[in-house]
Amino acid sequence: ILKLYRSVQSGMNPDWEIGRYLTSRGFPYSPTVGGALEYVEAGETTTVVLLQAFVHNEGDVWAATLKELDNFLMRVRARHVDEGSDAGKECSLWDLAQSPITKEGRQLIGPALDVAASLGERTAALHVTLGQAQHDPDFTPEPLTPEYLQARHQSMIQLWKQVLRLLRQRSLQGASILREGLELPAQESRVLGVFQTLLEIREGGQRIRCHGDYHLGQVLWTGSNYVITDFEGEPARPLQERRLKHSPVGAVAAAVGSLGLG
Repeated sequence: ILKLYRSVQSGMNPDWEIGRYLTSRGFPYSPTVGGALEYVEAGETTTVVLLQAFVHNEGDVWAATLKELDNFLMRVRARHVDEGSDAGKECSLWDLAQSPITKEGRQLIGPALDVAASLGERTAALHVTLGQAQHDPDFTPEPLTPEYLQARHQSMIQLWKQVLRLLRQRSLQGASILREGLELPAQESRVLGVFQTLLEIREGGQRIRCHGDYHLGQVLWTGSNYVITDFEGEPARPLQERRLKHSPVGAVAAAVGSLGLG
């Protein structure tokens, strides 16, 4: 497959950079990269084309998850579960996740739990491989410093302000906004309080190169395994920001968040 980037910025595209790194390491769960075309002007290099192996697949994990969710709901309806039951209402999602699953529960859920476990293993393998470099400054792990946490904190605040500004603009334009969106500005103190906890981290592992835009739509199911694709990061962000190192916990949170559970 030949990928032509429609929105280019000066510098090496992470899709080419990370893809080449994973290929050199023999990582089996991402497309093999064959090469790239780069435009060079005044000493500045811009990635414009990437060549990588085509992955025969049956769709992405996001579509498969939605399908499996439909199957789960059909099995629940078939069991005639009492919708008025209070079972589980006093238990948080986190507590439920830590609780052992009953035989009946596993039958209702179906293969989704095994799928999640396999995807977790592939995600872990990706981060282990990305964190193995020792002599490449672009990939060598770095400590989670107070300066980094402060920068991330400021970035999150700026993003929050952009979200509020967008909500106000759409509201003034008469656009349809979900009730949760309309209620979001009132939660500002709580949101900023959560952001503040980032600055209280004292030991948080190391920062490594990560996917940059990890969600279930970026993972393909081949019929027998998972393949992680599209390492270019969020196209709307500056290239240098997409090449920064982060905690891999963020990538895991992004994958969970893509289900609307985060």
